[in-house]
Amino acid sequence: MHEEIGDRICELKREIEALRGELRHSVLREESAAGREGTYAIADRLDRLIVEFMRVRDQVGEADRLAEAE
Repeated sequence: MHEEIGDRICELKREIEALRGELRHSVLREESAAGREGTYAIADRLDRLIVEFMRVRDQVGEADRLAEAE
């Protein structure tokens, strides 16, 4: 289970970094209403990834605390 969680954390980190780059690029070229919509969509996807990353990180922390208590 820890390996699956570790793999998911690595995947989330890669996706977050990719979206951060995409968001920076989008902001730099944002000149039209369509560009702003794209920027908002990227920001929304990034927010969702960050929330999932934090959830998985918290699950790992809780699992570690439970294992230490045993």
